Amino acid sequence: MPMYSFFENEDLSGKNIIPFSTHGGSDFRNTVATITELESNAAVESNGYTVSRNNVSNSQRPVYDWLSDFASGR
Repeated sequence: MPMYSFFENEDLSGKNIIPFSTHGGSDFRNTVATITELESNAAVESNGYTVSRNNVSNSQRPVYDWLSDFASGR
């Protein structure tokens, strides 16, 4: 909810938003759609990254791989 309040109060028109988060089992659910709705004039990446709280300690390599793939446009 704090992030939704941030998006409601800030104008990120023309910006690129790349969602990433940890979660307790809910994955992204409707997060990307909600951000897109709140920031309708921003480019919201649909291929963000989320990791379960149970896997945070083992997430360094997957996060690195995701960032590398994202940066290379794959």
